[in-house]
Amino acid sequence: MKILFLFLLSSCSFFIESIEKTPKINLSKKVKKPLYCINEKISLYTENSHSKTIFKEILEKYQSKSFIEKSLLWTTFQFYYTPESFSPNSRLQILLKINGSIEYYDFSKTSYPALSGLNYLTQLYTKNNLSSMLNLIEKELPKRIPVNSKFADLLSRNKSKNFDKVFYKAEETLKEGETFPKRSLGKSLNRLKSTKAYEKASTVKNKGYICSSDINSPIIYPNNNHNQVIGLSDDRDNFFIASASLDSKNIKISDGGYIIHGDPGKQSTLCYKNEDDKTTAIVSFKERSPQQILLNLIESLPDDYGPLEIDKTLRQPRKMVLPLPNRVIVEEKISSKIPQFHTTSLGRLLIYHKSSHSPFSGFINDPRSGIELECP
Repeated sequence: MKILFLFLLSSCSFFIESIEKTPKINLSKKVKKPLYCINEKISLYTENSHSKTIFKEILEKYQSKSFIEKSLLWTTFQFYYTPESFSPNSRLQILLKINGSIEYYDFSKTSYPALSGLNYLTQLYTKNNLSSMLNLIEKELPKRIPVNSKFADLLSRNKSKNFDKVFYKAEETLKEGETFPKRSLGKSLNRLKSTKAYEKASTVKNKGYICSSDINSPIIYPNNNHNQVIGLSDDRDNFFIASASLDSKNIKISDGGYIIHGDPGKQSTLCYKNEDDKTTAIVSFKERSPQQILLNLIESLPDDYGPLEIDKTLRQPRKMVLPLPNRVIVEEKISSKIPQFHTTSLGRLLIYHKSSHSPFSGFINDPRSGIELECP
């Protein structure tokens, strides 16, 4: 025990010294890239720029489809482009506003929750079925799909699994940016869906918002909780946000690795408010305590805020307190009685905002995301 205490003490001393030597970062003084676009009829959110480009081309062909159909197609698309996150077994959270009403779904307790949830929503909101959605996406997919960074990491950590040879190059697993051929998965995915009744997602009220039930949870995740989040919004104040997470510690594969199986992952934390003159939805989907990141943002926003105030708040340095031992993770050095560790990027947020006082309606990105917007 004494040795462990000395180790922790020396570790903390090392990090404190590192902070002293690390130049301060000031997000507000960095070269400012735009965090949102004005006058977009359709806004797509993803951290995968290639998939965004491809799906935009698909949308051009199906402009007559309803907003919810486009959103569900965007979700279906992810099973092919981000298989490490959008797995049949993934936890799937959906937050959407359509026809003035916000609905929150959390699929995590059925067998194959993500796929079953997608099937449920397709039947609830459209005249289509899951098979037709899968067939449409497979028809429009490019012949080859690039490996994203998270999928490349999963492949590298699971070389002993019986992955199809298309995921190897010179006896090494594919790296980020390298490609694999598309494969028809419709039959395999369609037979995995569950028909179990949907269980309503629980919410709580916090600081004037309606939030997911984990918002006040003291739980600190053992590792970074970095879920895959996508979004779609239009200029009629409709939005759709999907968060998928898969625990990839003990995975199994089917269809040669095109389909990844594991346990449902940790949830993203979210809050929203839907008022007569303002709609705001916030999703926090990275770090060991995504709740802290979200609540700190809400507390920092002024009472009367619009996209400019949200932009300014997102650029402020962040902090996150962790226990055992007590310490604070900071983007910029602060006055603190407990040890502080420095990081250059803390958390990830996605915000949807619409206000009657502003012409803007759509997503506002976190400057830490690295997303480069191309505004019309």
